Amino acid sequence: MGKKKNHLKCTFYSLRIPSILIFSLLFLSSCGEEQGNGLDYNFKQGIAEMQLHFLPSAPPEKLYPDSDFKIIVEVDNQMGYDVEEGRIWLTGLVNDYFEVHPLERTFQEILTDDTILHGKSLTTPAGEKVYAEFKGHAHKLFLNAEEYTGTYFLKAHYRSRMEFLDTFCVNTHLYAVYDPNCVVEQRKAYSGQGAPITVGEVEEVLTPGAEGQVEFRLQLRNQGKGRVERIDVAQAKLGGEQIECEFSHARGEYKKSIVFGEEENQGNEATLICRKSLPLEVAYQTPLFVEFSYEYQMQEQHQLRMVR
Repeated sequence: MGKKKNHLKCTFYSLRIPSILIFSLLFLSSCGEEQGNGLDYNFKQGIAEMQLHFLPSAPPEKLYPDSDFKIIVEVDNQMGYDVEEGRIWLTGLVNDYFEVHPLERTFQEILTDDTILHGKSLTTPAGEKVYAEFKGHAHKLFLNAEEYTGTYFLKAHYRSRMEFLDTFCVNTHLYAVYDPNCVVEQRKAYSGQGAPITVGEVEEVLTPGAEGQVEFRLQLRNQGKGRVERIDVAQAKLGGEQIECEFSHARGEYKKSIVFGEEENQGNEATLICRKSLPLEVAYQTPLFVEFSYEYQMQEQHQLRMVR
């Protein structure tokens, strides 16, 4: 709506002042350039994640016995993707000193007209924020204690997705391996796709000949502050055709999912291998698209301090 107003405003000035028509045309041109830059911006780049912040004085820096307080958490989705099935909760508080209700809030409860916390896009360029409120009560200090400090954890869990897209040269010619329009890059590096989980590197392995094959090895890394629990391959395509993908250390028969925390998957990295048979000798540029869905958990340590 705002962009339409800017366009009308520019046109209005050009009609009102015909004596400076050249200036008006330049002004119109600049307005169009700004709109184009906004439309061309890619939010699915770099490393981004959901951020948690306390509002000022919620909770206060110090509490007094027999007093009420609030903990209000600002949940800010700075990713280039929406968040689903989100929840946030508090754990570790000693009820003898601090009592908080409720201890858990789901995004479905917090969001009044939606169940999705939207990420950065053309319609929400700053990302969407939501506020989770917890009501608390500070009880009494024991005996002659002057103060008490309690440690607790703020945790969040959500499901989201991440997309990888790039163009690769596929060349399976056995002898005529050089093509100026299609140069194979064996290894390519990336800075992120707008999420805490990133494809940091892709290695392309080609088997030339009439019964050739192309293999892509995608190195996934957790670059966020939280912990990835599970990654699934939602879809994978090479050009307009499906390409088979599997995780190198996935357990069981279903290789399109990997659960972190198992014996072989203790770290923050995983390798996805995508293969496709090429019955004919070919040389062409084609896009590789892989969409991932994942579950992610965040944890922050905080303290509540009560003084007499």
